[in-house]
Amino acid sequence: MENKKKITGTPSTYSVTFGDPTSWWNLDLNRGATRVTSVTGVAHVKSGFKWNSGDEDTTEWLPQGLTGLQTTQNNYDYKFMVVSWYFHAGSKGVRLSFVDTVDPRHYRHVLLVMPDNNGKLKPLAGQHAGGIEIIGMKLYLADTSFGIREFNLKKIYAASNVSSFDAFDYRYIMPQDRSYDVSNDIRDGAGNVPKFSYLSRTWKDGTPQLLSGNFNIDGNESYGNSPTRVCRWAVDQESGSITQTGPIIQLNCQRVQGAVLRVKGGREVLYLSRSYGTTHYKLYVVEVPAHYNPNERLGGFKEYDWCNYSEDMHLSKADNLWCHQEKSSRRVFYVDPDDYLPA
Repeated sequence: MENKKKITGTPSTYSVTFGDPTSWWNLDLNRGATRVTSVTGVAHVKSGFKWNSGDEDTTEWLPQGLTGLQTTQNNYDYKFMVVSWYFHAGSKGVRLSFVDTVDPRHYRHVLLVMPDNNGKLKPLAGQHAGGIEIIGMKLYLADTSFGIREFNLKKIYAASNVSSFDAFDYRYIMPQDRSYDVSNDIRDGAGNVPKFSYLSRTWKDGTPQLLSGNFNIDGNESYGNSPTRVCRWAVDQESGSITQTGPIIQLNCQRVQGAVLRVKGGREVLYLSRSYGTTHYKLYVVEVPAHYNPNERLGGFKEYDWCNYSEDMHLSKADNLWCHQEKSSRRVFYVDPDDYLPA
């Protein structure tokens, strides 16, 4: 069943002032990352990095979403990865790490905020931040049951500019620009509402789209929304709307933490990172048939060994397949997807 309903975003309104914004490439990067060329369990790693010891070892913050962005400014090529973390130990909410992947690999954390009922600021407490993706200068964050939250990369501010707000010693904040509530509007043929455990970016005729998906464990209703599904979303940034497009793809697999849809040579291939705890970790790869039946679960995966605690995934413009780890050694890395082809 194909649903073409348009979801118009709700703009965020604030009663505070933010001062002048800072460009993401001008952030004062204050922490050092280290290049890595191998990840336990993963063959064909091209490159990647690990966090400093404090971020690698912290149990308060857990990394979840992953995306990338780049630009050329003043004859310098900025190539960044962005990782979302949620605060597991309390109410600090969600932060983003902006990581310059060009030597010497430095990064800076930025705290995400949203308006409270009075238009003042509050952290995104209670958000899992399981997936992020960037289209243009907009960053989209998956909200498990609500839908998608939107942030503007041109609107990063010094926390000190906002009075009466505790930024937990973070120097920079990024306020929510818009939100898209799909909890009651989009349903598949069985009447199920898509959930948003992870996000990535795909293309349709050269135009970027969002790809969302849900984590599930069949028979465990604490997660709900079985089976695993992925949905494509056309994004209209001028009007501030998203539209679910194409069939919702049902998958015959569980415990998926991240997904990308690679379009190349007329083929659509799904890459799925599967993990749950210290076991059950694999990379699943499957081609989506040109005439996929949305009433059937897609199976026939080619399985590859993968790292434990694997999370969100990102396919870069350079056709690199990125992934990262929530716990354990917390490596952020990429491989060539041509080394991981479907059956």
